[in-house]
Amino acid sequence: MVRGAMSCSVSGKGGLLVRVLAEDYGTALREPHVVQAEMRGRVMTGFVRVAADGYRTDAALKKWVERGVAAAAERGKKPPRKTKRDAAPEGRRGASVRRSKAS
Repeated sequence: MVRGAMSCSVSGKGGLLVRVLAEDYGTALREPHVVQAEMRGRVMTGFVRVAADGYRTDAALKKWVERGVAAAAERGKKPPRKTKRDAAPEGRRGASVRRSKAS
């Protein structure tokens, strides 16, 4: 993780998921042992999957990790996710409603 953005990760399907800069995406896909990253049938834009042969040496692994770190740093930090609580009207958030009995 770099400033809240994933840079790279070991994939459960094998290989390494690496974030790449948008302008480098096509170039990365033309490299040996690299394919589009897919998750649940959807292409993960901005990520590539590198097969183990693509990072077999320390130098090759370092290259991919550095590319992922650079791309994540360029992306910047994501804003925090909004929750249902955040969407509640200001006056109602966390306040309990009391009713008085009329006698």
